[in-house]
Amino acid sequence: MDVSIDERELSLTPPVYTIDTIRQLKTAYPDDSLIFIIGGDSLASLHRWKAYDELICQAKLWAFDRAATTPADETVATKCTTDLDEFLENDKTIYLDPTPILNISSSQIRALIGAGHPKLAAPLLDERVLAYIHEEGLYQSPKNML
Repeated sequence: MDVSIDERELSLTPPVYTIDTIRQLKTAYPDDSLIFIIGGDSLASLHRWKAYDELICQAKLWAFDRAATTPADETVATKCTTDLDEFLENDKTIYLDPTPILNISSSQIRALIGAGHPKLAAPLLDERVLAYIHEEGLYQSPKNML
Protein backbone atom coordinates (compact mmCIF):
# COMPACT_ATOMS: atom_id res chain seq x y z
CA MET A 1 0.00 0.00 0.00
CA ASP A 2 1.34 3.41 -0.98
CA VAL A 3 0.66 6.41 1.23
CA SER A 4 1.49 9.88 0.04
CA ILE A 5 0.84 13.52 0.81
CA ASP A 6 -0.72 15.54 -1.96
CA GLU A 7 0.25 19.20 -2.02
CA ARG A 8 -2.14 20.39 -4.73
CA GLU A 9 -4.07 22.69 -2.37
CA LEU A 10 -0.98 24.67 -1.37
CA SER A 11 -0.94 26.70 -4.58
CA LEU A 12 -4.67 27.43 -4.71
CA THR A 13 -6.31 30.68 -3.69
CA PRO A 14 -8.67 30.28 -0.72
CA PRO A 15 -11.29 29.28 -0.14
CA VAL A 16 -10.33 25.73 -1.07
CA TYR A 17 -13.17 23.28 -0.51
CA THR A 18 -12.46 19.69 0.46
CA ILE A 19 -14.95 18.31 -2.05
CA ASP A 20 -13.14 20.03 -4.93
CA THR A 21 -9.86 18.43 -3.90
CA ILE A 22 -11.52 15.02 -3.49
CA ARG A 23 -13.03 15.32 -6.98
CA GLN A 24 -9.59 16.06 -8.42
CA LEU A 25 -8.06 13.13 -6.54
CA LYS A 26 -10.79 10.75 -7.71
CA THR A 27 -10.12 11.83 -11.30
CA ALA A 28 -6.36 11.42 -10.91
CA TYR A 29 -6.62 8.10 -9.05
CA PRO A 30 -9.89 6.45 -10.17
CA ASP A 31 -8.94 2.98 -8.95
CA ASP A 32 -7.79 4.05 -5.49
CA SER A 33 -9.74 4.26 -2.28
CA LEU A 34 -9.45 7.65 -0.60
CA ILE A 35 -9.53 8.01 3.17
CA PHE A 36 -9.96 11.52 4.54
CA ILE A 37 -8.90 11.95 8.18
CA ILE A 38 -10.66 14.59 10.27
CA GLY A 39 -11.21 15.48 13.89
CA GLY A 40 -14.48 14.77 15.63
CA ASP A 41 -15.07 18.50 15.90
CA SER A 42 -15.01 18.74 12.10
CA LEU A 43 -17.29 15.72 11.84
CA ALA A 44 -19.83 17.47 14.07
CA SER A 45 -20.10 20.30 11.54
CA LEU A 46 -19.68 18.19 8.40
CA HIS A 47 -23.29 18.79 7.37
CA ARG A 48 -22.37 22.47 6.81
CA TRP A 49 -19.50 21.66 4.41
CA LYS A 50 -19.89 22.21 0.69
CA ALA A 51 -21.37 19.04 -0.89
CA TYR A 52 -20.77 17.01 2.28
CA ASP A 53 -23.04 14.19 1.06
CA GLU A 54 -20.94 13.80 -2.08
CA LEU A 55 -17.78 13.89 0.04
CA ILE A 56 -19.05 10.91 2.05
CA CYS A 57 -19.67 9.02 -1.21
CA GLN A 58 -16.32 9.90 -2.79
CA ALA A 59 -14.01 9.24 0.17
CA LYS A 60 -14.07 7.23 3.35
CA LEU A 61 -13.94 9.46 6.41
CA TRP A 62 -11.89 8.52 9.46
CA ALA A 63 -12.71 10.71 12.44
CA PHE A 64 -10.64 11.01 15.59
CA ASP A 65 -12.72 12.11 18.54
CA ARG A 66 -11.00 14.96 20.37
CA ALA A 67 -13.83 16.15 22.54
CA ALA A 68 -16.57 13.53 22.64
CA THR A 69 -18.33 15.21 19.75
CA THR A 70 -20.97 13.49 17.71
CA PRO A 71 -22.30 14.34 14.27
CA ALA A 72 -24.97 17.03 14.48
CA ASP A 73 -26.68 15.76 11.34
CA GLU A 74 -28.65 12.51 11.44
CA THR A 75 -27.68 11.61 7.86
CA VAL A 76 -24.01 11.77 8.85
CA ALA A 77 -24.62 9.97 12.15
CA THR A 78 -26.27 6.99 10.44
CA LYS A 79 -23.13 6.42 8.35
CA CYS A 80 -20.84 6.23 11.40
CA THR A 81 -19.34 3.05 12.78
CA THR A 82 -16.82 2.12 15.46
CA ASP A 83 -16.22 -1.24 13.76
CA LEU A 84 -12.99 -0.95 11.76
CA ASP A 85 -13.75 -4.07 9.69
CA GLU A 86 -17.14 -2.67 8.68
CA PHE A 87 -15.49 0.62 7.72
CA LEU A 88 -12.84 -1.09 5.60
CA GLU A 89 -15.35 -3.35 3.85
CA ASN A 90 -18.11 -0.85 3.12
CA ASP A 91 -18.11 2.34 1.12
CA LYS A 92 -19.94 5.37 2.41
CA THR A 93 -19.11 4.70 6.05
CA ILE A 94 -17.42 6.95 8.56
CA TYR A 95 -15.08 5.40 11.10
CA LEU A 96 -15.23 6.89 14.59
CA ASP A 97 -11.80 6.03 15.94
CA PRO A 98 -11.91 5.59 19.72
CA THR A 99 -8.12 5.96 20.09
CA PRO A 100 -7.42 8.62 22.72
CA ILE A 101 -5.66 11.66 21.26
CA LEU A 102 -4.73 15.10 22.50
CA ASN A 103 -7.67 17.45 22.76
CA ILE A 104 -6.03 20.16 20.68
CA SER A 105 -6.53 21.18 17.09
CA SER A 106 -4.15 22.48 14.46
CA SER A 107 -6.04 25.79 14.68
CA GLN A 108 -5.12 26.06 18.36
CA ILE A 109 -1.46 25.31 17.60
CA ARG A 110 -1.41 27.96 14.85
CA ALA A 111 -3.03 30.44 17.24
CA LEU A 112 -0.37 29.79 19.90
CA ILE A 113 2.41 30.38 17.41
CA GLY A 114 0.69 33.40 15.89
CA ALA A 115 0.24 34.94 19.34
CA GLY A 116 3.96 34.64 19.99
CA HIS A 117 3.85 31.54 22.24
CA PRO A 118 5.81 28.90 20.28
CA LYS A 119 7.12 27.36 23.50
CA LEU A 120 3.55 26.42 24.44
CA ALA A 121 3.12 24.75 21.05
CA ALA A 122 6.50 22.98 21.14
CA PRO A 123 5.37 19.93 23.19
CA LEU A 124 2.53 19.39 20.70
CA LEU A 125 4.75 19.20 17.61
CA ASP A 126 7.66 17.18 16.39
CA GLU A 127 10.78 19.35 16.73
CA ARG A 128 11.38 19.11 12.96
CA VAL A 129 7.89 20.46 12.29
CA LEU A 130 8.42 23.34 14.71
CA ALA A 131 11.80 24.08 13.07
CA TYR A 132 10.16 24.15 9.64
CA ILE A 133 7.43 26.51 10.90
CA HIS A 134 10.15 28.78 12.27
CA GLU A 135 12.29 28.64 9.10
CA GLU A 136 9.34 29.45 6.85
CA GLY A 137 7.86 32.08 9.20
CA LEU A 138 4.49 30.32 9.19
CA TYR A 139 1.52 31.45 11.32
CA GLN A 140 3.39 34.44 12.72
CA SER A 141 2.99 38.15 12.57
CA PRO A 142 6.30 40.01 12.10
CA LYS A 143 6.31 41.07 15.76
CA ASN A 144 5.94 37.46 16.95
CA MET A 145 8.75 35.76 15.04
CA LEU A 146 10.12 32.68 16.83
